[in-house]
Amino acid sequence: MKKLLNLIVFCFFGMSFAQNDTIVNKATGDDKNRNESEILSDLEKERLLRQERIRKVVEETKIPYSYITTSGEYHEIVDVYPDGTPIYYQSFNSRAQDLSRITTIKKGGKYHLDLTGNRVLLGVFDATPTFKRHDEFRDNINNIHIMSEVVTDQASLTERRKFQTAQEHSTHVTGTIIAKGIDSDATGIAPNAILYSYNWRDDEINMRWLAFTGGVTSNHSYGTTLVSSSGKLLVDKNIIGAYDWKAEAFDRVTFKFKNYLPVVAAGNYHRHADLLNYPGMEYNNLAGIATAKNVLVVGAIEEFGGLDDLNSVNIADFSNYGPTRDFRIKPDIVARGVGIYSPINDFSKTDDYTLKTNRYTFLSGTSMASPVVTGTVALFQEWAQTNYGNQLWGASIKGLFIHTAYPITKVRDHKTGQVKYLGEGPNAIYGWGAIDADKAMKVLQDSKENKSYIIESELKSKETKRYIIENTHRNNDIEVTLVWADPAFVFNYGLVTAGIYKDALINDLDLRVKVNDNEYYMPWALNKDLNNLTAKQKDNDVDNVERIAKKPLPTGESEIIISTKEQIVMGSQSYALIITSKEPIKIKDVIEHSGAQDQLMSEEDVYRIENPNDGALAKIDDNNNSLLGGENSTSSEKIEPIHEEKIDLIVWPNPVKDVVHFDYDETELTLYELHVFDMNGKLIRSDYDLDEKEIPVNQSVPKGFYVMKILTSKGIVVKNLVKQ
Repeated sequence: MKKLLNLIVFCFFGMSFAQNDTIVNKATGDDKNRNESEILSDLEKERLLRQERIRKVVEETKIPYSYITTSGEYHEIVDVYPDGTPIYYQSFNSRAQDLSRITTIKKGGKYHLDLTGNRVLLGVFDATPTFKRHDEFRDNINNIHIMSEVVTDQASLTERRKFQTAQEHSTHVTGTIIAKGIDSDATGIAPNAILYSYNWRDDEINMRWLAFTGGVTSNHSYGTTLVSSSGKLLVDKNIIGAYDWKAEAFDRVTFKFKNYLPVVAAGNYHRHADLLNYPGMEYNNLAGIATAKNVLVVGAIEEFGGLDDLNSVNIADFSNYGPTRDFRIKPDIVARGVGIYSPINDFSKTDDYTLKTNRYTFLSGTSMASPVVTGTVALFQEWAQTNYGNQLWGASIKGLFIHTAYPITKVRDHKTGQVKYLGEGPNAIYGWGAIDADKAMKVLQDSKENKSYIIESELKSKETKRYIIENTHRNNDIEVTLVWADPAFVFNYGLVTAGIYKDALINDLDLRVKVNDNEYYMPWALNKDLNNLTAKQKDNDVDNVERIAKKPLPTGESEIIISTKEQIVMGSQSYALIITSKEPIKIKDVIEHSGAQDQLMSEEDVYRIENPNDGALAKIDDNNNSLLGGENSTSSEKIEPIHEEKIDLIVWPNPVKDVVHFDYDETELTLYELHVFDMNGKLIRSDYDLDEKEIPVNQSVPKGFYVMKILTSKGIVVKNLVKQ
């Protein structure tokens, strides 16, 4: 169990996590055994503690709670690191539909669709809620709901102006998604969507409510402030690129709510690359929520000469480069983020400072690229609801963007004009490439025939999934993309600031295509060297995305194989699989249980995913009972549901003097690691050998109150402990 032993290092962020035993499921991202009200109750406690940390650091250090730079960027303190460093958020300012080929899937496009995001629920999180009174929002004012507080007319002029300055950004972002098109050049991508507008302060709590009520996506055009306006680095350099506490929070939400996919701006700090790393190092600019595993991180591109041609684009000079510290491929995709025209709120320089409701402007930044993608998510989910009768999982939508992204393999230096070749496959500048909504829609449309498959299923521990391909065509090819919402990894501030980085991946699924007895196609992965990040086709042990690009498909039978190197944490892992081919193929899905013989299951346990006429979406429902598809899709044999179990582990005595004992059934449960923290979140001791079912604490742990985190084969157990 090397992967498990090395994977999870336990830490509490300040006091906020050291509360009670119910934190166990939140720490792993597994909320199966708790209802949503219990989870939200814990998060509310965290929110109050966070507010107290902020109040204390502002009072003691006299730093501003919020401020606006001379360039108009709004910054606000959102938390404090354990060493007292304040964490500021900022908005990322610095013909999108044409360049992303979105116009072809809307009214008048070649697919003869009229997608508008109708009744699709999404959210926009920003410094402030949007300016709902703008003319562009009046016709669909009932579709826009302000979900966070706003500054009232009774507030001081200074307060109102600060709020309204910040609100320009949220209004511009919202307009890119939902503007009606009074000015046709500013028409939103999904003008008939239902939009909840929040501030960023309690984003995890509000994301949970949004997803719980049916929200399928949200836009997050903000992130951690890394560099001051004077050019000073504001955070520990080791934090940059590291999976952090906010990435952990976002992954908790997305692991819980399968249909939900947040879209996150990559950030605008590439111009400070020398400051973020060492001089000459362009990579590793990402931070905060942009390092999360289960979100869709978007960088910004610009055009050469305004040709609306994906062959004539380059990364914007401000757009952050990846990868993450554990060499995951980020950003995921890129979209146009330079010169985006959209509504803003504004006020005139008159005596009464009257707010204007008809103002627009051009803005640039990864903030402007991400809502292009968020709006497109709404269009794809509208299509899925109409054609499949249900919405797709967030992993499926993410996979669809990645599977169909237009690969960009060259970057032009903005100073010298020299062009650098990045190699085939994904890279740490453009990720998997530029959004191509036209190609993505073709995959969706082809799933009505059997040219493409979008499969939503799960892998249990000790299982292998084999998708048997039947190909009768010569000169055929195949592309496969596997995506899963991975459980949240636990952020350890002490290790990260010491420059020690753990792989954030929890459940490492593997994708292979077997084309004969000895030949396998492998997925792409980045080389783990910041000085040489060229992608290779090899085993990928860090990403929760695995992709096999266009490969020749021989006639006869081949196999798509999904497996895992280690036991799956929490027993099962949901995944989305996208398969496309140049010519139609048939696929059957075989569940293979590992064992002495490693035999395939009997014919009764084989279920087929094939439908030459319609509805090639294969989907397991929430109870894991059946396959769902389009109107005419086939059914399957019933699959036994997973029975949720509580982790039966007794820790005694408590209070304790000398030795802590563990009681549990060794045939049902295995203990891997134990970590003890004081009530300030400081790690006191760690144990990796728990075979004796006890640990001595007489000398290593002083008298006091503690929290223990125990990694087991069924998840993480958290216990309070009193040392006498």
